[in-house]
Parts: sequence; C-alpha cells; structure tokens
Amino acid sequence: MLANTFLKPQGVLVSCDYSEKMLDKVRANLEESDYAQVPGNKYAMAEKDLAESENFPSLDLDGIIAAQGEFRKFVFGCRANNELLPFKDASFTAYLASLSVMIVDNARNQFEEAYRVLQPGSTAVFTIWAHRSESVQFTIVDSAFAEHLPAEAVEKMKSAKTNFDLYETNSV
Repeated sequence: MLANTFLKPQGVLVSCDYSEKMLDKVRANLEESDYAQVPGNKYAMAEKDLAESENFPSLDLDGIIAAQGEFRKFVFGCRANNELLPFKDASFTAYLASLSVMIVDNARNQFEEAYRVLQPGSTAVFTIWAHRSESVQFTIVDSAFAEHLPAEAVEKMKSAKTNFDLYETNSV
C-alpha cells in the first residue's frame, strides 16, 4: 500500500522487521500485489540477516539500489533491529515505525536510530499499540489535549469510538 500510494516514481521504500515471519508476509504480499504487476516496479529482499549487531553497518543500500538498473519504483525488505539499523547516516527522507516502539528493548535507542538515518528536515512517524492505562504516550497526548482544547471537546473525543481506537477492547 505504501509503495503504491506514497512512493514517487524512482522512489525507494525500505521495509524492515525483526520477525522473519513478518518478512515472509512482506515477500508474499509483494509477489501477489498490484505493485508487482506494474511494469518497472521492482522489489528485493536481503539475503543475509541484518538484525544482529555483528552485521552492523554492513548494508550497502546504494549498491543494492544501483544494481536494480532502471526502475519505476523499488521496494527493499530486510530483517533488521530498529535499535541498531544497518544503514548509513542520513540515508532516508522518511521513517515510519508501525507498532514497534512498545516492543523494542529500549525505545530511546529506536528514536536515536531513526533520527540518525534520517536526512535533515525529514519526517519520522511512530505508532504504538497499548492499553491507554499502560502507555505514557497516551498520557502525554491526553495532557496536551486537556491543555489546549475545551473540556467538552476532550470528553467527546474520549467517549467517541472509531476504527482508530486500537486501545479499546471488549474483554470478558
């Protein structure tokens, strides 16, 4: 979805996960996707495990991209640890970490790595999945809303249920 919708022509998307099973899903999704059907779109997966510190920083991303020859869009997948990314400084114009901040050993390491691999002025996005009562990030957001929005607007937001309320559960 990201490659099809947000990636510009001649753009490169790098997808990393620590889980080999998730990378298998990425591989299968790419093979079966509309993305793979578009002439000029290419993808590749790293042949070696880049998640261990002894492999850092061994990835020649520029060489991998150059080896593709001409392409419309290129997606590269690899197994990597968000706390020790195998990329050189200032490699990317955007960084998206979906549902990982709450599961890494040290979130500060992940934030530092994200900003290390980003070019100046780039964008970083982090999402979390946790119950509201167990997440300091929700507490920070709630405090900001309470400080800057009218109380009735804050209460309305808290009581509204949408598809984005991942923290809401109906447990027995």
